[in-house]
Amino acid sequence: MEHVYEDLVCWRITRDPLIFASRQYTIGGNHSCPDMVALNLRNKEVWIVEVSTNSVPKDLARRINDRDEHWIVKLKEMLIQGNSPVDESWRFIVKAFIRRDVATGFKRMLGDTIPPNVEINIIEDLGFLWSEDWWKWDKQGS
Repeated sequence: MEHVYEDLVCWRITRDPLIFASRQYTIGGNHSCPDMVALNLRNKEVWIVEVSTNSVPKDLARRINDRDEHWIVKLKEMLIQGNSPVDESWRFIVKAFIRRDVATGFKRMLGDTIPPNVEINIIEDLGFLWSEDWWKWDKQGS
């Protein structure tokens, strides 16, 4: 079911025509593959987007805490070259989408202070609760 939320996140962030997103983007030799990498051309930002419906997102917290080694360093090498619009002035931001009921514990896993290049978003703010039986709506005709 997590792919449904990935679809919603992709739809949400690409409503702006100056944001381009690539799903399951492979970053270099370490085969790291975040759910999305997005270029915000308006704000000159590269977004590393992860979506988790996990009740205990420890692996996501670990990847975010190791974001420079896990994603950012290699992604900069890949994107800041040749004819790419991305240059050294661009900011690299991790955007995590998690469940509301795990947000407090997740923030604790990240440490005392959320870094300025990490943004925590709540899945339920996308439109419906992760725990709802929303797939039954179609069968009921509502």
